[in-house]
Amino acid sequence: MRKKLIITLAGSIAVLTAAAAIVRSIEIRAYESQQHCVDILRTIDGCKQQWAVERKASPDATPTWDDLRDYIKGATPPPWAHCPSGGTYSIGRIRALPSCSIASHQHAFEATTRAANQHLQPTPAMTALFPAAGR
Repeated sequence: MRKKLIITLAGSIAVLTAAAAIVRSIEIRAYESQQHCVDILRTIDGCKQQWAVERKASPDATPTWDDLRDYIKGATPPPWAHCPSGGTYSIGRIRALPSCSIASHQHAFEATTRAANQHLQPTPAMTALFPAAGR
């Protein structure tokens, strides 16, 4: 009877450990896919901004994939025009961030972009010294 209990407990522990490993593996894969999507969105945004500078485009201009082709290495059409998780990308206007149809990816991209641009905001001291910095 005691031997059966030990075998049952050992089997239960093995099953729970395997289940936890599978869940963790799925979480890691989803996180990596999201990060890959965010990297692609950053690339699209960089290409879009470069296109706008070179073309002297207005902030309301909206480039196409063909417009960005020269700024994206080896992409005709872009092989990554679809998110690794199955979403689709939208380039959008110059003044707007590109987007992914998968909301969690879009939120992660917007959050990292906001955090990266925090240092670009003028501080009160800068505004006092250089009034034009506050505009």
